[in-house]
Amino acid sequence: NPSGVWGALVALNKGTVANCTNNADVNFSAYGENTEVGCLVGRTTGEVTDCVNNGNLLFNGSDVQANCSFGGVVGIMSGSKDQILVERCINNGDIIFENTSQSKNIYIGGVIGGTPQTAFKSSAPTNYGTIAGCENNGTVSLKWAVSASGSYCDVAGVAGYVEGSVLSCTNRGAVSIISPDSNAASSTRPAVAGVVAAVLYDLKGCVNEGSVHVEGCYAAGTQGNQGAMGTHQPCFAGVAGAVGTDAKYNTDVEGIIVGNTNKGVVETLAIQKTGGGTQYYVGGVIAYSYSPLEGCRNEGELKFAHASKTQRMGGVVGAAYKDITSCSNAGKLTFDAKAGETGRDKTGYAAYQNYIGGIVGMPMVSIKIKGCSNTGAIEFKNGWASAVLNYVGGINGSYSGGQTMEDCHNFAPITVTSSEGVCLCVGGVSGAFNGVMTGCSSDSDISVTTGTPAAGKEHEVGGLVGYTNADIYNCEVSGTLVNNVAGTYSGALLGGFGEANKQVDGCTINVAVSGAATAGSILGQFRKDSVFTLYYSNTVISPACSSLPLCGN
Repeated sequence: NPSGVWGALVALNKGTVANCTNNADVNFSAYGENTEVGCLVGRTTGEVTDCVNNGNLLFNGSDVQANCSFGGVVGIMSGSKDQILVERCINNGDIIFENTSQSKNIYIGGVIGGTPQTAFKSSAPTNYGTIAGCENNGTVSLKWAVSASGSYCDVAGVAGYVEGSVLSCTNRGAVSIISPDSNAASSTRPAVAGVVAAVLYDLKGCVNEGSVHVEGCYAAGTQGNQGAMGTHQPCFAGVAGAVGTDAKYNTDVEGIIVGNTNKGVVETLAIQKTGGGTQYYVGGVIAYSYSPLEGCRNEGELKFAHASKTQRMGGVVGAAYKDITSCSNAGKLTFDAKAGETGRDKTGYAAYQNYIGGIVGMPMVSIKIKGCSNTGAIEFKNGWASAVLNYVGGINGSYSGGQTMEDCHNFAPITVTSSEGVCLCVGGVSGAFNGVMTGCSSDSDISVTTGTPAAGKEHEVGGLVGYTNADIYNCEVSGTLVNNVAGTYSGALLGGFGEANKQVDGCTINVAVSGAATAGSILGQFRKDSVFTLYYSNTVISPACSSLPLCGN
């Protein structure tokens, strides 16, 4: 049973470990606080290059402590900004942890557990160096039973928690975290991903080909605490869970996030016991990002089955604080709002909002989304009856602040079904949009079938945008729109409008609209009773919807 720094080959490396191989399994049943374990090297401040681990790293026990890191090759690295500390290393062994009691601040990676952890709310982060060109082929799994207050755990195929950079790394192994529904409501923030669970600085050229699976009961942590890094909310993703700093602390830190790809299935079945403050984030590539994204792509299917407060699910990124450029999604997105409800204590629980987008679930602040495309089908099902709105869009779910969107395109169907009166804003490009949209398009078959929504929160379904407060220029829509819910609204271009004077200019509308909803060729309804003007010009309305009034109501 290790404690402190432990490595099967080298405990503490201050020089160079190169071209070494481990074939032995490492088994243990207890560990002390601040334990760092690697199947080759426990801790490195020097270089570890071209090393291979073929042994399994196996833990099964209950005597566990806080702030511990475990890796198939290296437990933890601690260098400086300009150092590549772990390079071209490969893990082929399985990393299997089964904790039968509390686990606080545990960091697990197929190649490396990670780096030291900063408490962002009291300290500035440190760049501890880079992991480059590493591969994981083994299974990485944590079964996490928490009887009281848990804490942050970061689990991924290549690296757990990295206050540094991760470059050109690949995961092919299955990654999973499972906790029982009996977990305490205060069991907090896991980040789970194919390549790296949490990374502060650069993430470039990484690929995940393995599956990511999450199930159990989780809640939010404390913002800025040690190990929280990017966010204190649960994060599940194909490539990286949390990227960049916290939105509240050390906001001047920004990495370069370029050219990352997910090809694996990301599947979650997670609940939160009570209403609480938890927000779940999931992304095909990244769950939460405080750094700009460029050239990222998701090809894997996302199966997001959550019953919690608020969900943000994006084909590329769940929640984004910085610009998104030239990203694409080809994976199917399926969101099931009621999954897991049988395991939940529903005392005081109410339904909350969900944000589902082909590229981004929700921009958290005013950002630019440019040159993005979605070809992955989107399905939202089993929404709860409530007076809160849910948002579904081919590019983004909803907005915060004013967005700028340019040259973004959706080519995939959107389907919403529920037996209950869920309230919805659904659009071929955006569920809801505020700002300026230019040169965007949707060629999509949109279908909505639900119970009757709450009064004042009727569905707004649009070929381009569900609900808008935007100036819209040179956009095109085609396909079909079927809204089967009487007393709600459909617009071949826009479902609903109204918070300020706006204009539509140079658009082409070619959407066949049908169903029981009140419909218009440009607009389903003016939402507000106040006087706002929606000015349109140079807009072509095709025969597919020309028989409709310009505005449904």
